[in-house]
Amino acid sequence: LKGKGEQLIPAGDLLYWEAPGGGGYGEPSERDPLAVARDVRLGLVSLQAATEIYGVVFAGDGSLDEAATAERRRRIVRGAA
Repeated sequence: LKGKGEQLIPAGDLLYWEAPGGGGYGEPSERDPLAVARDVRLGLVSLQAATEIYGVVFAGDGSLDEAATAERRRRIVRGAA
């Protein structure tokens, strides 16, 4: 009888195990907005996640909107996001 999640791998077989990435470090709304903007440009973070999770807001031309970012982050901290 195998335990939950236990899998027997026969000798000579190859096991490939892929796990999800880490959860990050620190509060997302405290991350440097320029680092978040770089991650958006590289396709590592979506525009939606940048705004909803990191509190980083972009202007219509794609530039960082510092005033809107500061306000969005205040709202996230207050729990009014």
